[in-house]
Amino acid sequence: MTRQDGPAAAAAAADASRPAPAPILITGFEPFGGDRTNPSEAAAERAVALLNESGVPAVFLQVPCVFETAGAVVQAEAERVGARIVICAGLAGNRPVISLERIAINLNDARIPDNAGDQPVDEDIIPGQPLAFATRLPVKRALRALRAARIPAELSFTAGSFVCNALFYYTLAKLPASMPVGFVHVPLASEMGVDKQARALAIVARETVAAAEEAADNVGAAVVDLRYAAGIES
Repeated sequence: MTRQDGPAAAAAAADASRPAPAPILITGFEPFGGDRTNPSEAAAERAVALLNESGVPAVFLQVPCVFETAGAVVQAEAERVGARIVICAGLAGNRPVISLERIAINLNDARIPDNAGDQPVDEDIIPGQPLAFATRLPVKRALRALRAARIPAELSFTAGSFVCNALFYYTLAKLPASMPVGFVHVPLASEMGVDKQARALAIVARETVAAAEEAADNVGAAVVDLRYAAGIES
């Protein structure tokens, strides 16, 4: 590299040598309750395609609608691909908008059987664990971005007590506390087209990436400030 190349060339060289970022894992459920399709599955898969097309590495996973295995399947895939963010999606057929879930509760209480025929009533998801966990996604930031994109959305304080909530709780309990993890409910395709649902999930993913990068930058700046204050750098 010559002197004339300057900072821009140095920055480009640094970018070229930097490893690709870890992927975002976005999941959707298989059909359940006698339905032939599940919009969360199609929306998650399309969101992953949108992200990859825009240069954001992402991976899709179909999740079984089964209390016993849903969480472990997602945990295993997140670990296998080295995910940096996990966003799980599920269907809320009684809601007309995108619901950004804020709280997962340690309760399985099923109105109908899951796809394995299991119908737990008033059971802990993980015995001995806390009653509830809060999402680790920047849901208020994501809500603003969704509304700016004219996608109807809301914050939700209940993910129910079926497999959606079970997956939400399990991933928060089992995946690293430093990893952004959360759950998004999508409506029926008749209420909101799957393409719009996919755009919504991609927006949530991008906002989560941006929030994580800003937090990392702030930590880095604070470390530099401390080094200067301590006289380590000048």
